[in-house]
Amino acid sequence: MIVNKKWRLTAVVLALGLASSCSDDSARDQPIAESPKTLKSSSELLYTDGIFLEVTAWGPRAAQQGQRFNVQGDGSSAFWIEVKEKDPEAVYVLWLDDVPIETKSPISSNLITGSLSAEKAGQIVANPGIQTVSVVEMNQKLHQRVGDFLIE
Repeated sequence: MIVNKKWRLTAVVLALGLASSCSDDSARDQPIAESPKTLKSSSELLYTDGIFLEVTAWGPRAAQQGQRFNVQGDGSSAFWIEVKEKDPEAVYVLWLDDVPIETKSPISSNLITGSLSAEKAGQIVANPGIQTVSVVEMNQKLHQRVGDFLIE
């Protein structure tokens, strides 16, 4: 899926290059009007795969079908990732199967945590399967796969 994102980005860049070479100079001077929704969708294609964090531990790695996991005091379910070192200026977001989840990354800690509401966690564990846990560094648009979360 990530390879497809890179190819889509390449296709978009090529298409924009071709379109700009076919237009006259006055059209190039006009601002591009895009809706925020379109811009957001386009930016989702710009994440580059790589390893930018040294993950030393993470969890949970599995849950039983129909049972929420790592339940917190507020009823949410949480993931945690321990890293050797973090960039204090970076903005990290945990993703579960290409969907961002609420994330906290205190500067004074080597932990990155993400939580799902009780309702969302219930939907995640409703069916057996494997979900990919990853982290995205939003400032640099970097994506790193952490591992698989197994629902048994």
